[in-house]
Amino acid sequence: MEHYGKYEAMKQSEAKIEELRSEIDNLPVVREFRRAQSDANDLLQSITDSILVQLKEDFED
Repeated sequence: MEHYGKYEAMKQSEAKIEELRSEIDNLPVVREFRRAQSDANDLLQSITDSILVQLKEDFED
């Protein structure tokens, strides 16, 4: 019985964590941060790709 009680407590804790995570994920500031982070990642990838292209061209010449 004691093990069962711990299992139920764990399930309740996990449900609460998921609920809080969902609330946080839906905050406007969090959504904006994630959008900005994605934009920054895209920019860095573009810069990295441009550098690689230039390096390949320089080595081929």
